[in-house]
Amino acid sequence: MSAAADWSQSDDTCLSQYRYLLDIALRSVDIRIISSDLKQNSENVIHKSIDRYYDAVASCVRNACAKTITLKCQNLQSNEYIVPGWNDYVNDKHDTARAAFLDWVYSNCIVVNLALV
Repeated sequence: MSAAADWSQSDDTCLSQYRYLLDIALRSVDIRIISSDLKQNSENVIHKSIDRYYDAVASCVRNACAKTITLKCQNLQSNEYIVPGWNDYVNDKHDTARAAFLDWVYSNCIVVNLALV
């Protein structure tokens, strides 16, 4: 199963965060990867240098996208969405639901045990 950015689900806040993270990430890409190798006459070295630079830029784009843009699973049986930061949204709700469930289980155990007495 792979995931692709679903740009149609992205609002202005997501896009602003994406631009910000991408800008910061691209600042760390060292252009000298290419410029130092261009001085050599080896075509193979230059191609490898360009490939490394491309990989660095593509990695920045992928990481910024994964952190800010809603991803849509590309699975023939599923149209689920992967929402960045979903655990941040539901973590406290999950804890509350878990506690309520455990309270419910505990109260039913007491009722069942009293019925057996």
